[in-house]
Amino acid sequence: LQGQTSAQMKVTLNEYEPGNVVTVPVANYAPAFFHAAVDALDYPGNNVITSANPVARGGVAQLFAHGLGPVNNQPASGSYVTDASATTITTPIVMIGGQQAQVIFSGLAPNFPGEYQINVYVPSNIGTGPQPISISIGGVTSAPSYGPSASAVQVVIPVK
Repeated sequence: LQGQTSAQMKVTLNEYEPGNVVTVPVANYAPAFFHAAVDALDYPGNNVITSANPVARGGVAQLFAHGLGPVNNQPASGSYVTDASATTITTPIVMIGGQQAQVIFSGLAPNFPGEYQINVYVPSNIGTGPQPISISIGGVTSAPSYGPSASAVQVVIPVK
């Protein structure tokens, strides 16, 4: 869909309940985390970052998101990469606890079609506990909260 501004989409449930065809906008960048509890692993342990297992200040977090746009070495549509060769053309800005995190890697996550991975150094001069986190790329910033406005939950990453 690269270069297009919209696409038609139809959702079918349970292989037999077709929905209506709708036209949806297409944008180069629409950065977002998958959940309010950011999908992330610490490095080098590859342990899921949770409130019970927060990432260390100054440590490395592997963040998982979508909407980071075009990549170098673009795989075929619907395919995935098996290595770290499909890097984003534009380096995102990641903010954690109000401080910019140094991006070490930004590209398609190996073995997961359409999923991006961003490896960052967690700023050492931020507080502990749940810290707000955002991604900006191509002039677009991820939402600060997740879910319907009445019950929205702030997007955070636990830090120790």
